[in-house]
Amino acid sequence: QARVLVRPLPHAPDSFCPLLHSAPTMEAPRQMSEIPCCTCGKLVAPNDRGQCIDCIRAEVDLTAGIPRTVALDRCSVCGAWHRNPQWVTMPLESPQLLSLCLKRTKGLSGPVEGVENATVKLSDASWIWTEPHSKRLKVKITVRSDLMSGMALEQQCVVEYVLHGGQCTACERAAAQQTWR
Repeated sequence: QARVLVRPLPHAPDSFCPLLHSAPTMEAPRQMSEIPCCTCGKLVAPNDRGQCIDCIRAEVDLTAGIPRTVALDRCSVCGAWHRNPQWVTMPLESPQLLSLCLKRTKGLSGPVEGVENATVKLSDASWIWTEPHSKRLKVKITVRSDLMSGMALEQQCVVEYVLHGGQCTACERAAAQQTWR
């Protein structure tokens, strides 16, 4: 005949025993609630403006501070470009000329108009082909801004550079020596 020993529990029956009670259940991760966009009604994650990215894109113009035409000086005789204070020779549509054009363009960095705590930054720039004799250069510029809580907005614009003819200092000297005294 087998004997069963019953030992008393080391704690009082009304206290909590982790072995007798099941472990607390883990809560499921909470999903972020969605709110309707204040403009179009589409459900979006809550953000500072309460709008979806499409409505923000329609209202905010990152390219508003960028001029659409910029003047560049080029020597009519030798083809050198004026990079203050000197004249430099660069081929058309070269990376060096693109750098000169972008330095002359204002508004490629700085605050975004109409949006708090947002700054615009140059993201990309590329040449758009134009006729060599047109005295115009075109650059497609892409600017980017991180607006709020992980939302980024990119917009593109085309800036036209108008070439103004003139003479560099070396060509001026050469032309001045051939005048009558």
